[in-house]
Amino acid sequence: MVELKFSWKKETPLQHPSKIDAQPIHSKAERKARHYKFLQKLDHIIKAEKQNGSLVNISINDEALKEIQHENNPFNEEQERVQRVDPIKTKMILDLITQGYSMTETQRLARASAITIKHVMSDSAVKLRPIFKYQLKGIKENKVDFYTKNLRQIVNYTGIDFKKLKNEDFLAERGYRLLHINKRWNQLPNGSIYSATDADSIYLKKGINSFENKELIIDRNRESK
Repeated sequence: MVELKFSWKKETPLQHPSKIDAQPIHSKAERKARHYKFLQKLDHIIKAEKQNGSLVNISINDEALKEIQHENNPFNEEQERVQRVDPIKTKMILDLITQGYSMTETQRLARASAITIKHVMSDSAVKLRPIFKYQLKGIKENKVDFYTKNLRQIVNYTGIDFKKLKNEDFLAERGYRLLHINKRWNQLPNGSIYSATDADSIYLKKGINSFENKELIIDRNRESK
């Protein structure tokens, strides 16, 4: 049996994180064109059913049926929509990802689907940044702030075991203070070091766009070989 699905998405307006715009994203002419396209697809189905009695009576190899299936496939519609992403929305998506917003946050703020965001990221060779959960703050002149996703990375970096990380006096003697944080990439100061993956490599932040062009400081995996 041939299954056809019609899906109308309620589109919300493109907006910057700091702005709210209640104006519709499509003009009256664009909405009229979308409605006309819908009527065309419906007309193709009606004609095919009149000729064959029902879509289920048509051979799966029939070109007319293939065309009907293609134009009513929500995935194909999404793919075509992704290929014509508005330049303004593309820039907003890249700005949000570059700052360190998550996929879910970017979907909400840019009013874009996950497929659209991944397409833009792939074309621009941009990756998601992690949320940094810990800061090993240097409190002595020769100590640099270190940001990580988890405590294991701090253990590997300092050689201090998990239990001693909870000892504030012990850390202070070594020039550190451990802070539990929740910071995005854009909130990390330039000149700090960080570990962004589950690997033990440590990098230097040299600007908002330095995540893709990492400057390697320490590669524990290479050192252990």
